[in-house]
Amino acid sequence: MNIGVFYMSYRLSSSHSLKAKRQAVTSLISRVHRKFNVSVTEYGDLDIWQRITLMACVASADPNFPDQLLESITFFINEMRPDLELIDCSTELISGV
Repeated sequence: MNIGVFYMSYRLSSSHSLKAKRQAVTSLISRVHRKFNVSVTEYGDLDIWQRITLMACVASADPNFPDQLLESITFFINEMRPDLELIDCSTELISGV
């Protein structure tokens, strides 16, 4: 079993309040979860209005699947929310679980 953990950081320049950021994050997490059936949460930069840092997790028998899924999630977010600027993304693979 392989576990893929994705870290994604985005800049939300259109946000001018914490409330606007929370609305964007809630919508984003819900849509990614529904589309890809992965666990998603906001895990960092909670009080910074214009930065969204997400973590997603998936388990798979195929060690290549997590990287492919991260590409798909990143593409989906870019298509869905063109106002978000990708700052950083990375994958951590835990094998042999």
